[in-house]
Amino acid sequence: TLPGLLDEMAERFGARDFAIDETRRLSYSEFRAEARRLAKGFHRLGVRRGDKVAFLMGNQIEWLLVDFAITLLGGVLVAVNTWWRSAELHHALESTDSSVLVMVDRYLNNDYTGALRELGDLSECLPLLKHIVVAGEDRLPGAIGFAELYSLGEAVPEHVIDAAQREVRPEDTAYLLFTSGSTA
Repeated sequence: TLPGLLDEMAERFGARDFAIDETRRLSYSEFRAEARRLAKGFHRLGVRRGDKVAFLMGNQIEWLLVDFAITLLGGVLVAVNTWWRSAELHHALESTDSSVLVMVDRYLNNDYTGALRELGDLSECLPLLKHIVVAGEDRLPGAIGFAELYSLGEAVPEHVIDAAQREVRPEDTAYLLFTSGSTA
């Protein structure tokens, strides 16, 4: 499983660089520890085995952290295309029954918070979407800041995360990916 692989790599290559982006550099051990802290926050939000968590973010370390945190819990990561606008976002969130959306407020020229505002009352048009986690300043009412996930998870004991990870199986669905035929 992906969480098992991360455990093995952190044990074998702990101090070596695992992920680097424009602002951060994390070793295997640091990355594993942060992914587990993030998993605790998602667990506190109610993410469990089989739950769908939609993800709307460009390439950055947080993308990987969310990926490993969700798969550690046995959740399913729904990768949402960063080019999509309101209608496509609605379709992806509705058709996958996503209960959590993790997103940046803006990426390149895209205003995702604005796109979600265009949908109107999200509790009506996306009733299964219970939480929105936003990295950025522009948040919808009730949205949780990305950094807040870490403090939310502080009350979750390590053994709870260990137990969730033990339930993950290689045959479990880890991702729901949308594809397109735009290039024929």
